[in-house]
Amino acid sequence: MISKQKFELLRKRQFEKRNEIISKIPKFWNVAFANHPDLRSLIDDDLLSYLCNFEVVVDNTLKCSYSLNFHFNDNPFFKNQILKKNFDLSVTGFETCINIPIQWKNKPILWDKDSIGFRKKQLMQGVFCRWYKDRNPIDPVAELIKEELWHDPLEFYINKNREDNDEIDISSNTDDDESNNNINSK
Repeated sequence: MISKQKFELLRKRQFEKRNEIISKIPKFWNVAFANHPDLRSLIDDDLLSYLCNFEVVVDNTLKCSYSLNFHFNDNPFFKNQILKKNFDLSVTGFETCINIPIQWKNKPILWDKDSIGFRKKQLMQGVFCRWYKDRNPIDPVAELIKEELWHDPLEFYINKNREDNDEIDISSNTDDDESNNNINSK
């Protein structure tokens, strides 16, 4: 019988090997996030186009403690290569959420010209940044990422293709069936 520690070590190795393979697929995590029905709203920020890898690291001593690690390519927004959002359950049962502060390259407030004139666009207030900065330890988005996206990212990566296949015209199959019936009747 495999002990829990051995199981967790094998699982960790499996996730590491999977991440090596995934890292060779361009924009894998962007597509997986975008195809997840409840997480796609996080993808509206330009900065997520620089996401090159993602991982969930679970603390083996406390199953409820984990870290979401977002790895980024060099980008025009911040200096961090990794943004980490940590969720911890202490021995007393108190939950905390700590994130590594974003080190902005420039002021995070940008000015865009639109049809009305100039308007202030705050990159810091983008959906991903607002979620990332939120320190609420009870975070349903983080739970979805950890429990659904991380455990089966391929399901969400290929989800768009599956939806496209669902739209195939099935009337073409009836023609084949009729021709097969004609062949069999001859």
